[in-house]
Amino acid sequence: RPGAVAVRVVTVVREPRQRLLSTFRFLQQVFGTNGTKGCWGCCCAGWGLSAALRTTYFRTVRAFPRDAPEGLRAFLQIPGVTGCQTKMVMGRACADPSPIAANESAAAVGFVRHRMAFVGIAERRLETLCLWHATFGTPLWSIEVSAAATAPVQNHTAPPGLELDD
Repeated sequence: RPGAVAVRVVTVVREPRQRLLSTFRFLQQVFGTNGTKGCWGCCCAGWGLSAALRTTYFRTVRAFPRDAPEGLRAFLQIPGVTGCQTKMVMGRACADPSPIAANESAAAVGFVRHRMAFVGIAERRLETLCLWHATFGTPLWSIEVSAAATAPVQNHTAPPGLELDD
């Protein structure tokens, strides 16, 4: 666009199934039977959760025991739960309940492939750190390597009896 400021966008993405399971487990911790913290700051506001949608998340997460497959199935049926990374690349809120159109998926892929300055992968933390420093010409500090090795990204498993499809 004429007059637009050039912005360098960087991101670190997660494998989509892991992102969904991580979100579900996080909300169970925050909203679950033992969770009393409530949803705070960027961890809900940044997702674009309206008060009504926050209530839907809350009720769904609290309605089932932690490892009940029905809980995750119900969570995945809430409008706006899936497609977070694509929506955010397109400038939408993660929890936007509007479905992703085919042209948005294609535009998001194009943006990531051709316009982002850097894309890292959470599950490949050490490689992401090395690539970041190689891309931007900054030194890799030993503390970063140590942190990547000692604090890996937590992988979650689906509740027994439930497989997540593509």
